[in-house]
Amino acid sequence: MIIVMLAVVSVTIYMLYHTALKEERARLTEIVTSQARLMEAVARFDQRYSSEDVPGGAEQATLGQILEAHRNYRGFGKSSEFTLAKLAGDKVQFLLRHNNSEPHSSPDAPAYISMGSPLAVPMQLALQGKSGTIIGRDYRGAEVLAAYEPVAILNYG
Repeated sequence: MIIVMLAVVSVTIYMLYHTALKEERARLTEIVTSQARLMEAVARFDQRYSSEDVPGGAEQATLGQILEAHRNYRGFGKSSEFTLAKLAGDKVQFLLRHNNSEPHSSPDAPAYISMGSPLAVPMQLALQGKSGTIIGRDYRGAEVLAAYEPVAILNYG
């Protein structure tokens, strides 16, 4: 009787875990896709109207707006992080690392990771034009569930 009960409990826990993981992947995918499309819309506007008015041009105008929005945004949970990066030669250059659990970190503190490194795998995939979810290592080496999406108009991930 105990063996049957343990088997039922194990199968139930397994099913609940995989259902929760599937739902979280879908939620993260929806968030990063909508954020990427919003950034692309802002970038298209800036390319049309801010290319000559802002030092650094349209890309800096868009990046400035994104950084400002994240400086004031507190909607991420304690274990969530939003990152934005671009390729700088053969390195991933992080432009934004927004994490509410680290109150003293700057949202625009730069970090560089080599492409092909075992770190920042989700961002490397986004910068290769891919989108999806993965359980992999972030730029700090922590194993994370991450959704990744390219921001095509800016060549960001």
